[in-house]
Amino acid sequence: MSLSPKEVARLWEDLASEAKKAHRAVGALSAAPQPPVSFLAARLRPIPVPDPPRVRRLLADLDSDTFAVREKAMAELEALERAAAPCCEQR
Repeated sequence: MSLSPKEVARLWEDLASEAKKAHRAVGALSAAPQPPVSFLAARLRPIPVPDPPRVRRLLADLDSDTFAVREKAMAELEALERAAAPCCEQR
């Protein structure tokens, strides 16, 4: 089933809507051929992966004796959000 650009745009908006609409939108978009792929590719960007040594350094800075260093590390880690998680899970 091919979707018109207008239908794809509506489904895109439904993705940010209530769960029921979003679930239907995922089903419709995944069942459709190529046009939704190019539409979504133009709107979705990969999350940049932070440098693991930098994340390890920031984590170590959380134990610093200096308040300003701890605060700066916390702010930088918060800015990275979930992107830092894989680095934190490595041992």
